[in-house]
Amino acid sequence: MTSSPLLSVRQARVDRDGAPLCEGLDFEADGQRVVIAGPGAEGIFEAVAMAATVSHGRILVAGHDIATRSHVGHVGIAPLDPPLPIRMTVEGYLDLSFRTLGLSGRAANTAVAASLTDLGLASLARRRTDSLAVPERRAVALAAAMLPGSRSLVAHAPLLGLEGLESQYVLSVLGHISTRRQVLATALRFDAAIPERDLVLGATHVVLTSRHAALWAGASADLVTGSPKLALYVRDATDAFVDALAQAGFLPHGTPPRLTVTLNAHVTTMDLLSIAQRTNAAIVEMIPLSRTQAPTPAPESTEPPTEESPHA
Repeated sequence: MTSSPLLSVRQARVDRDGAPLCEGLDFEADGQRVVIAGPGAEGIFEAVAMAATVSHGRILVAGHDIATRSHVGHVGIAPLDPPLPIRMTVEGYLDLSFRTLGLSGRAANTAVAASLTDLGLASLARRRTDSLAVPERRAVALAAAMLPGSRSLVAHAPLLGLEGLESQYVLSVLGHISTRRQVLATALRFDAAIPERDLVLGATHVVLTSRHAALWAGASADLVTGSPKLALYVRDATDAFVDALAQAGFLPHGTPPRLTVTLNAHVTTMDLLSIAQRTNAAIVEMIPLSRTQAPTPAPESTEPPTEESPHA
């Protein structure tokens, strides 16, 4: 399994309650810290979490087929804000989680101690779950996904809605995880103005998706140091629009209506709008994919994310 990419998606359609979450996605991603961002990421995670079905094509995580659920017990899964039982300590909750996965009492105890220590969360061990702040709850969900012997962990939107110290707290926990196994994280959006940008830009490999295509894939550093990139949603005359973009040097990528384009010193957003007008195409959405600064480095410690502890 070690030679398999962390994520392989081949012409995949994922359905939930009979409706497609994504369709036609086709890409591979590998690395120690991989982020899948955009609308297609939700469908992939829902399939991994067995809340949706792979109805066509294949999705493999670390070589394990999601459709046949062969990843169960081999891939750690951290959902977004799962409900935590009240009146239970963090170590008690983790022990219950690991026992539910089939570990013996002794193995569960060992896994609890290892996950809290390895992730820098030992100070949370005796805290009650109902006293935890949101970033601490996210950290506990990640700790519960540290399956013994697993080489990979999948986390759903771990930075969603977090900013500042709260965001950095969870990023630090993800950093600890990535020293021990491959991490596949999702981000629901990928524009440069949201807190999840630090998750995207801190990855070793990034795939930006729509529900139907991989719009862009590569090293996160390219989003910072390369030419500016825009994600477009286009209606009407899309074929003529794409042809005109290529002739003008915009380097379009993706399948209409979702496209990414790369700007350079000779082509600007004004040129882009001019091409749309000339080809009778309508640009409904234009989102910047990169920013001019590198991501904020995650702190080395995982101290509580506020100066005054939320449980003080």
